[in-house]
Amino acid sequence: MNFLIMIKKEYLQLLRDLVVVAFMFYLFIPDVIIAGKGLGIKLINAKFSFMDMSKTPESRELLSKMVEPYFNISMEVESWKALNSWIKRGDTSGAFIIPSEFLKDISRKRQTKILLILDGSLISTAMLAYAYSQSIVSDYNQWILKNIYHIPFTASYPYVRAKTRIEFNPNLESQYFGGLSELFTNVTMMTIILAALSFVREKDYGTIEQILISPVKFYKFALAKICFISSCMLILIILSLTVSVKAVLGTPIRGSIPLFLFLSLLVVLADTGIGLIIGGLSEKISQVGLLTILFLAPMLFLSGGWVPPESMPKWLYPLTNFSPLKYYLELGLGIILKGTSLKEIWMDITKCAMLSLGMLVLGYVLLKKRLFEGR
Repeated sequence: MNFLIMIKKEYLQLLRDLVVVAFMFYLFIPDVIIAGKGLGIKLINAKFSFMDMSKTPESRELLSKMVEPYFNISMEVESWKALNSWIKRGDTSGAFIIPSEFLKDISRKRQTKILLILDGSLISTAMLAYAYSQSIVSDYNQWILKNIYHIPFTASYPYVRAKTRIEFNPNLESQYFGGLSELFTNVTMMTIILAALSFVREKDYGTIEQILISPVKFYKFALAKICFISSCMLILIILSLTVSVKAVLGTPIRGSIPLFLFLSLLVVLADTGIGLIIGGLSEKISQVGLLTILFLAPMLFLSGGWVPPESMPKWLYPLTNFSPLKYYLELGLGIILKGTSLKEIWMDITKCAMLSLGMLVLGYVLLKKRLFEGR
């Protein structure tokens, strides 16, 4: 009974802190929606310019294919000096340059070239524009064969046609990945902060002395807080999954919800262990934020959400196994989007469980030493 009362006390204490409640609501509802809707990996209305030295119907036909919603090439540049100035000022992300010999080369059945200038400081836009423009030029080549040379593309010579089949996300909706990735990151961040604050607050407010002289054992005190954090985060995950991910973003949920919640619980426990470590290292509430950044930043880098782990240096790759967020991203996306079953991921689930246990034990020992034995 005393154990349940301690959990109730934690919930009442949380609900009285309206700022924290509002912050948690924002992280799990609006922020997930914004991340899904507002952050895309498609080329949308990229601001490009053009220089048409040919000024022929054929050159205009090519430029007409560079259309919205991918490219916005309404600006025509008259000189190389002006183009260089526009790129330096950031007025354009790149330019399509069509040479004056464009039609002459095509008429004589000679290879002709166009110049695509890209602003390399905008690396994501540059890479996407390069890929999109290659596809458009390839389609234009087929148009030349059909409309100028009157040669059916398929009849002129043997060729290979690649047919792409995209599984699990056929329309390449970036909001599926963006919303889930933001949810997993927010779960990690909020769990660490909540776990650290729940212990440091007792120390900062001076209520830890009352706990020291009370008959409550430390393991019960810590277990009550861990149960409170775990149950609170699972409620927020279910709420966000139902409202933000499913209802608003329309993300299909193909896997087992109980399996996903079990994975979430393991990740939350691992993050709670990190929060206990921060709580043991912090003397004041103001230190929690700084130490959270110190722990959270490497976890984000090692999770694979920004850079695939396989692309990391060989000495860094093994460290990714110590990031709970890595397991959450890989396994969570697999369960939600792919419908992965426990039989297929039980080995990774086991590794995540071992990491959670290790983090909890390390955090418990450190916190107990700092709160009790140090006094």
